[in-house]
Amino acid sequence: MIKDRRLGVRPRPLYRDHDRNGFRNKLVPLKTDIVAIGDSQTYGTGVPRERAWPQQLAELSKLSTYNISWGTYGVTHGLLLLDDALALTPMRIIQAFYSGNDLADAYTLVYHQRSLQELKTRNQTTLNAMHDAERIETLEKKAWRLWGAADRRESARKGFLTSIKRFLSRHSRLYGLVRAIRNKVFPDLKNKETPKRQEPFQRKYAFSFMNTRCRTEFTPEYRLCALDLDDPRIKEGFRLSLEALCRMHKKAKAANTAFLVLCIPTKELVFKEEVYRALTPVPASYRTLVDNEERFWEQTKHALEKEKIPYID
Repeated sequence: MIKDRRLGVRPRPLYRDHDRNGFRNKLVPLKTDIVAIGDSQTYGTGVPRERAWPQQLAELSKLSTYNISWGTYGVTHGLLLLDDALALTPMRIIQAFYSGNDLADAYTLVYHQRSLQELKTRNQTTLNAMHDAERIETLEKKAWRLWGAADRRESARKGFLTSIKRFLSRHSRLYGLVRAIRNKVFPDLKNKETPKRQEPFQRKYAFSFMNTRCRTEFTPEYRLCALDLDDPRIKEGFRLSLEALCRMHKKAKAANTAFLVLCIPTKELVFKEEVYRALTPVPASYRTLVDNEERFWEQTKHALEKEKIPYID
């Protein structure tokens, strides 16, 4: 990725399977039938480009689809990218809305990266509450703490090695050549599944779940960090996201382009019935997360229906 004044960061153009705009497509078309906007869920992190859902949609529908997405992009980023999408004169624009972190991403973009300043609240009570919450612990620090970055020795070691690699990649042409050859000859090298040592956060903040059909890991406390509707910053991120969706809908409608929202839930909510059926007792953090997320989706759908914005659950 590279730095971007409006978006904070954006995917690097022509990097591996990125197009010249930096997005994950084979090429940049003059026009397309559908534009998909979203974060890592839409980008397809962890799977080959053709397995990302926009590319799958193109294959199933036989309609051309262009993917505009990147990890850490919330709905407010989508508002900034809407002109890029409309420039392709699509029939339809699909904005993905992921409950896992989009509210936190919206808050961060407006209040920390200082983009879309016209969307900031003028309610002084809300501003004071967010300021007090940040003074106690910033959202970023809270997320990293829950993700297990408290092991300072391990983090320091990784940081030192990362800084060396970054220096070499910027100042050594030989290093860049070797890396380019590796990526060309062994494109799937990084995607190979190798056993990973269980990190401390997995024991403290996560739990495994297994039944006859599947096995997975849940991180409810980490997810709740970005979905706690009692946190004034997340509450404001929610307001910002709904406002961004309304503005996108109106702008797309003015351009005679259909606009709809794709509602993507957390894994924890998807597995709710299985977890409640299999576990006794259900961890309190899991119950709290699911309760918050169900409340979030109920309010989101009510707001979308009020504005006559179609959505896919």
